[in-house]
Amino acid sequence: MRRVASELGVGAMTLYTWVPGKGELLDLMVETVLGEVVDLLGGLKPTTPPDPDWRARLEAVARANWTVLERHPWLLQVATLGRPPLGPNVMAKYEIELRALDGTGLGEVDVDAVVTLVNGFVGGAARGVVEQAAAREATGTTEEQWWRAVEPYVAQVFDAEAYPTVARVGPVAGEANQAAYDPRRAFEFGLARLLDGVAVLVDAAGAAGRP
Repeated sequence: MRRVASELGVGAMTLYTWVPGKGELLDLMVETVLGEVVDLLGGLKPTTPPDPDWRARLEAVARANWTVLERHPWLLQVATLGRPPLGPNVMAKYEIELRALDGTGLGEVDVDAVVTLVNGFVGGAARGVVEQAAAREATGTTEEQWWRAVEPYVAQVFDAEAYPTVARVGPVAGEANQAAYDPRRAFEFGLARLLDGVAVLVDAAGAAGRP
């Protein structure tokens, strides 16, 4: 609170007249930033999703959340799914995300579960970006530079006969990713597979609803 007050050029006690403490300040920050997701998805006004394709709508939800997490990585440290600040932006975001599954035939519990699944996946994938950036800042080397440096040492101790699958898959995947792990590539791959899985659920709901 003192640091925020200092950057604003006011006394700490002045800041406390607006927010009672750090917890409330963080809630306001989360509430404000999640409004960016709402904006990216076109706002709350339309009562009918503009795209008739639920998959395209749900993909847009995932990408909007990904974009905001990349802009504001600190959000991963303070935002909670279980007890979010229930401000107007949080509620608008949830409303739009639920609407993405309108017309799919899914029940209310499944609709909520799919939205939770998507947001959880995006958050996990975004953490990979944050962790790579932190490692790059701490070491001063890129992922590729780090792996090139350790490669000679790994070659000395790695037993290809003991780990034949690693020996076959690892180099090919590493070359494709230019790293041991590419969070953006993982996001694209995982999102497509996640949507494939939701499609199975939607198809099953449609089959159950047909006479």
